[in-house]
Amino acid sequence: MGHKIQKLNEGERILEYDIYCDESCHLENDNNNVMLLSALWCPKSDVKRICNEIKNLQEKYNKKSELKWTKVSPADVEFYIHLLRYFYNESKLLFRTIVINNKNNLDHATFNNGSHDEFYYKMYYLLLNKIIDPPNQYKIYIDKKDTRSSSKSTHLKNILRNKIYDFDGEYVKDIRVVDSHQVRILQLADILMGAVSYANRNLEGNAAKKEIANFLKNQTSSDLKTTLPFMHEKFNIFSFSPRGSKK
Repeated sequence: MGHKIQKLNEGERILEYDIYCDESCHLENDNNNVMLLSALWCPKSDVKRICNEIKNLQEKYNKKSELKWTKVSPADVEFYIHLLRYFYNESKLLFRTIVINNKNNLDHATFNNGSHDEFYYKMYYLLLNKIIDPPNQYKIYIDKKDTRSSSKSTHLKNILRNKIYDFDGEYVKDIRVVDSHQVRILQLADILMGAVSYANRNLEGNAAKKEIANFLKNQTSSDLKTTLPFMHEKFNIFSFSPRGSKK
């Protein structure tokens, strides 16, 4: 069901937002049973300031390389905890993630016309439909993962526009593929998603990652595995488990 387009009240204005999306273990046969799609967003007018503030924090800790969950080590813990405190103190930044559990149980033949891609787009729509709020306008940036990223972004743009009856692209202005090493907000999204992934995969071996995940558990008062109502808009989780198993 599409969004009902809201009329602006007198004195209100259309707001512009940038949404930065990341994904983990999104391929059908990658030997991982937990898949995540995530979005970190803020008003377009705040993007430059936020990126500069993250850069300043990196310089304070002499953190020159790209921020990536896969690179978190014990030497980084203080920096990443400070980064997450920054996220929580920055009112303009909001985060939402969808966790798909038991990915190996997905029954695409019954529910997705036999296509993992169709399931992928359904989950992306579930991720973004709670964020996109016409008549505000949105540009969406997706981290480049593989050679199909560009065609996927075009298809996703068409799906989103059709779902909200935005046939002229008035609200979903564009969806672009970007390299995360050039976009600090996207790197922050990777860290937040990585912590949720760590908790949902029940991993224990990396003490630094465990400490970061525990920090988020305390901040959210959750186990990072359970669906949080969308009123928890600062840090929102939707947990999805397939119904039944493959035949």
